Amino acid sequence: MPRPAWSIGRETLDTLLLEAARGAGTTIMQPAAVEGVTYDDAGVRVRVRGVGEIDAGIVVHADGSGRHDPAGPVPVRRGVVALKCHVMPPRPVDGLHMRCARGGYIGLAPVGDGLATCALVASARLAAAYRGDTDAMVRSMWTAFDPAWRTTPWLACGVPGSAYIAPGHVRSFRIGNAAAGVEPVGGEGIGLALWSGDALTRLLGTGMPLALVQRRLAAMYRRRLRIRRPACRLAAAVLSRPAVVRALWPTLAAPGLLLRPWYALTGKPLSAAAS
Repeated sequence: MPRPAWSIGRETLDTLLLEAARGAGTTIMQPAAVEGVTYDDAGVRVRVRGVGEIDAGIVVHADGSGRHDPAGPVPVRRGVVALKCHVMPPRPVDGLHMRCARGGYIGLAPVGDGLATCALVASARLAAAYRGDTDAMVRSMWTAFDPAWRTTPWLACGVPGSAYIAPGHVRSFRIGNAAAGVEPVGGEGIGLALWSGDALTRLLGTGMPLALVQRRLAAMYRRRLRIRRPACRLAAAVLSRPAVVRALWPTLAAPGLLLRPWYALTGKPLSAAAS
């Protein structure tokens, strides 16, 4: 794919978001770990390690899990594992690169200053066959990969696998991956986080009852995921089967035939100049 007209790295984006929050009068506590949340009809009480207890009107779960919501954490799909690290290849990564392999897929995306994020989803069976040697597993999926490119350790996590999860209390709100799990191939994580955070802010700003805010946000979430979730799962299933990719290659090589419609389904338009 061609390089987008502009791009921004996560480190820069996170810094800008924190500065905007401070400018709006938000108190930032970083790093800080939430140890528990107590809910009642009058409000919520959050226990923060090293800080103590904080009383508030609502809690917004933006941790990717929702583990402190009474409804529980987002379930993960069985039989697969996700891994991520930063790499610095000899040549800078230009745009988004996807690689298919039997039992998984790999994505490369530029971060800035020559760095790129290398993220993959692999079957648990494939990961077990390499007995924790992730570099060797990645080499089996991508023969050009050199472990010397890595600048950070491999980080592992589950692959979220759920539709929208309704919060377990009227004063609890879930956004981003804490609200729903979309296959990573769609790149929906940061998109859902920003979209849902903005949507929730706008709904709360109307002054409507919290229960109604929850119902409105749930309806918006379900509409957004109705096509995106199955479209991303289908793409992941295809990328994990090289024989299927080879069979589809004539259409994949012509973006207008298959890629552009698929990107439209996942909410990401593909440039007409893509090749």
